Parts: sequence; structure tokens; C-alpha cells
Amino acid sequence: MPDVSTDLRIFNDFDRNPELLKKFDKVLEAYSAAAIFADVQYRTGVMDSAIKPAFRAKVTGQAVTVQLSKGDLVDPLRALEMAQPGDVIVVDAGGDLQTSVCGGLMGGLAQNRGIRGMIVDGTGRDTDELEDINWPIWTKAITPRGTHTMFSARKEELSINVPIACGGVVVNPGDFIVADLMGVVVIPQEIAEETVRLAQEQADREEETRKWVAQGKTVGLIDLTRGELGTRGSAEIRAKEAENAAALLQVSFRKNLDFRDAFFTNDEAHQRSIIQQLRTHQPSIVLCNAVEDRHIDHAKGSQLVSDACFLSGLQKIETLDEEGNPQKAWRPKQVYHYIQWKEIVPDFVVDISEHLDRKIEAIKAYSSQFYDPHSKEPSTPISSQNFIESVRYRAKNFGRLSNVDAAEGFT
Repeated sequence: MPDVSTDLRIFNDFDRNPELLKKFDKVLEAYSAAAIFADVQYRTGVMDSAIKPAFRAKVTGQAVTVQLSKGDLVDPLRALEMAQPGDVIVVDAGGDLQTSVCGGLMGGLAQNRGIRGMIVDGTGRDTDELEDINWPIWTKAITPRGTHTMFSARKEELSINVPIACGGVVVNPGDFIVADLMGVVVIPQEIAEETVRLAQEQADREEETRKWVAQGKTVGLIDLTRGELGTRGSAEIRAKEAENAAALLQVSFRKNLDFRDAFFTNDEAHQRSIIQQLRTHQPSIVLCNAVEDRHIDHAKGSQLVSDACFLSGLQKIETLDEEGNPQKAWRPKQVYHYIQWKEIVPDFVVDISEHLDRKIEAIKAYSSQFYDPHSKEPSTPISSQNFIESVRYRAKNFGRLSNVDAAEGFT
């Protein structure tokens, strides 16, 4: 962990960014905002899970950091004087579970100054009053025992706006805080602009997914092979990359049928395996490989899936689900084929203007396969920077031809 301050009686300030804070406030309107920021920061910046809100609450703000003297805790009243509207006070109380450093009266004073809440690596109290005035605190514990400040009148044994450690995370003055029912996430100032952009994109994606779910719609992925014969990477690496891509796309499930890479065939055994999945998930629409392509598995897979979709509707073809129960016949309403390596004229296109960046991000999740200037792996037709750029260009070109920003073509 980087160095943090242990010196006392240091009082600094920092520049606020109210326009950027508004962007954080907007993401906070989404469900599970802390989880969203944890995701886009690749799970970093998350405080100890023991730090939880005293009641249902959520908050964003820039951090006014407070370093207390471990073993000699005082009320951080000086922080109330220095904090500004929109700030969140973040206190390193050394994880003390027996002495509260924040209560109802302090919360009322802070609220009057427009301070949004307090995060404490330690303990708070007066949660009934705090809940009534709706001024939230996040702590490791709650206790009626306060500091000695009310008896000793000492309140200067602290530092404000110095680097601290709170919940196992370094917090610098002015860093952005996102806290909700699940916990607390810290976003460093230097990456805050990009991070909140990514968080808003994820929040928007999740909201769009909720709309689909509300309509009873879901999306799943089924891989035919593990790509074990691929020039770069390995089947194990690809499995992890596939998992990461599925998370980015927020699909309901992802499965792999373990067909032999390059050697699967369009026969009854392979068809039945796909039929079983079709009858299990009962999709209305199936998207499968290009009808013609550079890699032999793509065209084979396209025909295999198409045939299985038809056969799945025949009642006299009997299959069992994974628990051994008979399955009912099911035929998808539509089977479409996406475009891969070869330039195929699409029969129709779908507007993906709002989703192109996510598509590129999901492709790049397969980092072993695509462009990486630092990779020592052999070059392949899809590992060049040109290939990644061509994916975006094709979408942009289909968009140009259909009068939208970007589009995906299908046959």
C-alpha cells in the first residue's frame, strides 16, 4: 500500500470539481452504483466489506480525508469546518470497534453545511437520530461509547486532507466516493473522468437489460468448441476470456458444448446436442455463424445450427434434458447469420449505434487472440490492429448506408 500520512495537525484543502460530481450523481441514480464502479475499475478501490451503512442510503462526493490518532480518537469536528457542500468525510480511525467518532449532533451540523455523509474505518453511534435526519454514515460497527472529546475538550489531534488508508484502500483528498447499501468504492481523481464515463455506460446497459427482462426477454450464448487448436493462447485462457466477455455483455448464461475444434461434423450426435439446448432454452431468435467464411468451422457451424433448429421442431425426435426428463419439441421463429471475416452483403442490418463500444470491448476481452503490441505470440489474421479497426469500420459503413451511426449486418 502506498505511503499514507501518520502526522497530526496538518490541515490542507483541495480543488473541487462540481461538474464532474454531477456525473457521479447521475450514475448514483442507478441500481447498485457501488458495484458498477467496482466493475469498471476491475474490482479495485473497494473498501473492506465490513464497512456498511447504518441504514439504507447512498451517496457520492469528493473525499475530505481525516487521519485520527490511533488509540487516542477525537471527534473530527475540524473536518466539518473545512468541508464544503457536496463533500464526503472519510475517516481513518484505525479500525477501532469500541469508540464512536460520529453521532447525531455531528451529523446535523454536517448536514447544515451540505456535507453528504461520512465513511469511517471504525465506529459510529446515534443511528436512530442519523436515520431520522437522513444523514448517512458507513462504519464497521455501532456503539454508544464516544470519544473523550466531550470531557477533555481536545479535538486537534488529527490531520485533514492528507493521504489516508480507510477500509484497506488509500484515499487521497478530493478522490471521489461512491457508497450505497453494498459498500464503499474510491475513485482516484486522476481517473475519475474516464471512470464515471464507463460507469454511466454500464448503468445504461444494465437499465436496457432490465427493460428486456421486464418484457420476458433474455440472451444466452452457446459456444460449439473451446478453440483448442487456435494459434494463440490456450483453451483455458479462452474459457476465462469468454467468461469476461459474457460479463461485459450481461448475458443470462454462457455454455460450451465441447465439440472438437476443427473436427466436429454435421451429424446426428452433434445435432442432438444442439437440439437439447434449443429445447431447454426455447429461443425465439437464433444468431449463428456466417454461411461462408475463411475458417472452416464457421460455415460448418452455420449449417449445423441451422439444421438443428429445424430438427428441434420435429416431435418424433426425442431428447432428454440434463435431469433426464423428456423435452418438448421447439423450433425458433427465426435463424439469422452474422458476418465474420468475409465481406457478405447483408439481407438486413440492425442499428447498434449505442452498443458499438460495448461490442469492441467484448471482442477485446479475448486479449490472447486480438491485437496486443506486447504479445510474444505468433501473428494471425485476426491479431493485427487493422483487424480490430476493420470491425469498427464495417459497423460504421453499414451505419452510413442505413443512415445511422453504426449497424450490424445479418443474412
